[in-house]
Amino acid sequence: MASASTSQANPVQSVSSDQSVSSWTNWLLPISLLLALSPLLQQYFSWTWLEGHYQYFPVLIASVIVLVWHHWGKARLAATPSHRYVVVLGLSAVAFFVFLGNLLWTGIFGIVGASLAAVVLIYGWLGWGGLKTLLPVLSLLVLAIPLPMHLDNKLIFNMQFVASGLADLLLDGAGIWHVREGVLLITEHGRYMTEEACSGVRSLFSSLAVVSVFSVISSHRLPRIALNLFQTVFWVFVGNAIRVAACVALADYVSVWFASGSGHELLSLIVFGFILGMVANTDAVFANLIGDRVTWYDENFGPTAFSADTSPSPETHRSAAMFSRMSRLFYLGFVGLFMLLFLFGMSAWRISQPIWNISLENASSLAGLSQGDLPQSLDGWNRGQYEHVQRGTGAMMASNSYTWQYSKDELSAVVSVDCPWSGWHDLNECYQAIGWETTPEYFVASRESVPREELSFTRLQMTKPNSGRAGRVLFTVVDANQTEVQSDLWKNNLQAMSHLGNTMTTRLGEILKGTIDTNAKVALPATTIQVLVEHGESLTPEQDEAIERFFYAARDQLLRGRRWNGRQQDAHDGR
Repeated sequence: MASASTSQANPVQSVSSDQSVSSWTNWLLPISLLLALSPLLQQYFSWTWLEGHYQYFPVLIASVIVLVWHHWGKARLAATPSHRYVVVLGLSAVAFFVFLGNLLWTGIFGIVGASLAAVVLIYGWLGWGGLKTLLPVLSLLVLAIPLPMHLDNKLIFNMQFVASGLADLLLDGAGIWHVREGVLLITEHGRYMTEEACSGVRSLFSSLAVVSVFSVISSHRLPRIALNLFQTVFWVFVGNAIRVAACVALADYVSVWFASGSGHELLSLIVFGFILGMVANTDAVFANLIGDRVTWYDENFGPTAFSADTSPSPETHRSAAMFSRMSRLFYLGFVGLFMLLFLFGMSAWRISQPIWNISLENASSLAGLSQGDLPQSLDGWNRGQYEHVQRGTGAMMASNSYTWQYSKDELSAVVSVDCPWSGWHDLNECYQAIGWETTPEYFVASRESVPREELSFTRLQMTKPNSGRAGRVLFTVVDANQTEVQSDLWKNNLQAMSHLGNTMTTRLGEILKGTIDTNAKVALPATTIQVLVEHGESLTPEQDEAIERFFYAARDQLLRGRRWNGRQQDAHDGR
């Protein structure tokens, strides 16, 4: 009788010790997992910290760790045996994400792999019962995953327009004279651009994170969480519109201190507090109105949707023995696999030079430009005014713009050289930001037998609504070696699979050899060469062809000039 009772109380101990994982080796798997993920996580934190709208990630991840630690005791009480094949499948998926992340060198796969690894380890230790208890906390890690394929940039761009439009309505209501052009708000005293930080994306992401963490701590039910997240988005748009309008009004009538620097930051903090306050007050109003009548809204009414059955179970056991259901061969096999992935990741880290960390002082020095770098007459076009605009130094942000105006018959064109950039730059977004509606054609092949025919170019056909104006832009981005710089197409377009395949094949060879194909790398700084033609009516085919020929001629003339041919005078100005 005593023997049978002992067997029922500890069912997991029936697995023989020569086939199972001993308790002291139970930590080998999480340690090897952490090592395998470390190169990608380093890249993830370095990259996201430089993106203002993702800087809350470390605080969010730290909050998840603290909450898991806080609820660990309750999760252990709810523990149930794990299924070996589920653990094997989960670890295989983690290994796939780690391998793919190192191959493409993107931190998104690192944080996805780390989040999945946390779920798999907790399931392996505590089974479905323990995992279900911690699942609300672990779900917060979704907010630590950056939007893929530059969707965050597209969101920022759209939010800039929305913020400008709403601020435009508020300024109209306040009787403040102004004109709006895209994301520009022009008053009688100044011009104010709704930039990335002003779009409200930082308030949006951080507010959603704060509300989500508070909801999990408060054990709110899913419908209440969803409602609060929805109203958070609403208040972010309202608050940000007020901030942009207030910034313009205060800068115009009180002090320009509010337009930038500490004054601008003060307005941002006030608006962030306003958003969270309105979310809390709206939630309280709903709680008072429907909390007593709608069961899912009151967290004190019955068990929450996230609560687990913490009553003692005959299956309750020590977490240190949970992986004993996995055979030693499988367990040690995964430990070895993740150690190999760690070495693979370290090789990927060594050959990867994150260009976002390269300063102007470490990039190649190229000569500045002057009016004489383009001739008085070029392909039948006559040169007019020249201008050099210097925006400041210290960052890879096109601090210099050189422009030459040309004319031919009824057409006027502007040749522009913008530098330095840290990689390919999409001018389509810049023109959309100032109110143009564009139709882009990316990486169009140059015509045969023209100068620099190996270089492609991007063409924009543009119209400005309600103005009768249209435009044409052609541009190419080149590096210090006159090599064309193109974007990672696969990051923007899932259909560009051939480019993705070539990238992965080249990268795999580099990682395994531990060396870089220097001919395939961008030699910073990158420079944009563009031609802009604005016109009032539709262009004839002859005019279209003349513009394209002029672009080829200007591009060739500049690339044969002193900037790209070994002279480094005026390097500080040119870069």
